Formats: sequence, structure tokens, C-alpha cells
Amino acid sequence: MSDIKSLEKKEGLVRGEKFRTHASFIIFKNGKEGLRKVEKELKALGHPLVLEDAGTFKWYPAFLHPMILMILKDILDWSNEDIFEMGTYSAKLSFMNRVLVRYMVSTEKALSKAPQMWRNYYDIGNLKAVDFNENKKWILIHLFNFDMHPLVCIYNSGYILQSMRNAVRGSNMNIEETKCIHKGDDYHEYKVTWE
Repeated sequence: MSDIKSLEKKEGLVRGEKFRTHASFIIFKNGKEGLRKVEKELKALGHPLVLEDAGTFKWYPAFLHPMILMILKDILDWSNEDIFEMGTYSAKLSFMNRVLVRYMVSTEKALSKAPQMWRNYYDIGNLKAVDFNENKKWILIHLFNFDMHPLVCIYNSGYILQSMRNAVRGSNMNIEETKCIHKGDDYHEYKVTWE
């Protein structure tokens, strides 16, 4: 648990919507009992938070996000695939994500709004779509100045993939994190491909 407590040194804030979507997915996977176990562990770590009651637009310490992911792995035996699936689920439920996609008429327009959308969720890090090739069917997304935890990379992969599914017309969409701060790179790079 010392690894979990070390997260408290991480700076930055995240909107409460993240925790509300976490709660919904935890209930989906493990029921209310699973959610209560996570909240009990958060409280034991000194961070009492009822995830379902988090204020959608209220700011919370960003370290709570990776802390919850670590608790899910430790307490509920979640796999990396479960964390990835939580990311895709959260993108489907996200009010802000749905609004972005609904009102964007093109993939280019949606991608140009990606930095602004990131800022709607986090006050740290910078997300940017750096390359989009519709003919070759891929997008490169960079995330700078965002050093949370490797589990967040997995979650973000799921979230970005689902967001791109919402914004891009294509099938068999996949994502790969090709660069990662936790592997010595200067930033995170996600490559999304499709057919």
C-alpha cells in the first residue's frame, strides 16, 4: 500500500465526472458491494469519497484516479483488460465527450477540440492530436506533462479508443500506446488505427 500512498504527491485536479463513471462501471462489474469495498479502502487511505455522489464539475485531487485503479486491482482482482474496459465505458457515459462528438461535423473539427476537452477534465497535462491521416486510417495523439501511473495509461487507451469510435467512421478500430512517460519517453503517444 505504500505505492498507493506515494500517489498523494502527484499534483493536479480532475473533475468529479470521472468518479461518477467509475462508480457506474464498478457497479456494473462488481455490484454495489464492490463499490463499497473500493470506497472503504479509499476511506482507510484517508480519502473518504462516495464515488456516485462526486460533483460532476467539481475538482478533486487527480491522484484519486490512479489510486482507485490500484484499489480495483488489489481489492477486486481487476485485470488490465478490466481497466481498459472501464476507460471505454467512461467515454461512452461521459457527458462532455458525448456533447463534443454530437456537435462536431468532422473528425478534424473534433480532433481540434481535443486539447480543450482535456482541460475540461484535468488541470494538468496537454493532449493534442498531432497527426491524422484519413486515407491511411490512423491518428496520432500525444499527451504531454501527465505523469500519474501506468494503470492510467491503460485506462486512457480505452477512453481515447472509444472517443475515436465516436468521432471517426471506420471499423475494427484499435489503439496502441507507442510512447509512455513510464517507459522513459518524454510524453505518451497513442496510435489509433481502423479499417
